[in-house]
Amino acid sequence: MAVLCKRPAQYPELRKRHGECNSPPLIIPPMNDSISSLTTRIQAFVDARDWRQFHNPKDLAVAIAAEAGELMQHFVWQQDGQIDERVRRNRDEIASEIADVGILLFEFADNLGFNLGDVMAAKMARNEERYPVAKSKGNNLKYSEL
Repeated sequence: MAVLCKRPAQYPELRKRHGECNSPPLIIPPMNDSISSLTTRIQAFVDARDWRQFHNPKDLAVAIAAEAGELMQHFVWQQDGQIDERVRRNRDEIASEIADVGILLFEFADNLGFNLGDVMAAKMARNEERYPVAKSKGNNLKYSEL
């Protein structure tokens, strides 16, 4: 099992607001669901209900956007000081919306014949080239502005 601070190092803005990690650690079980196994489970769920007829690329793209919108609703008009409380209070609902986006994305990629792990790894490699640490560390400029 992995033990993580509730405010991991990759989120320095949380450390600034809340200080270094003096809170109880978060125990995270090892991840045992690969992209492939989750995609297989999602597709079996869809097939068992004969929903593939409704899950064309356009409708899946629209559904992803709709679910992302539902996720954004949790944060609209929230200021920095309110976001942490909103996340704490609505944690289960936010997790559910994140899951909805992920489930639809996994199905969408698979239906179009993309290996999601491969396309994500390729995109990360491209991002690593576009955003070299020496130029991008500590700023939010787009790669074309670095």
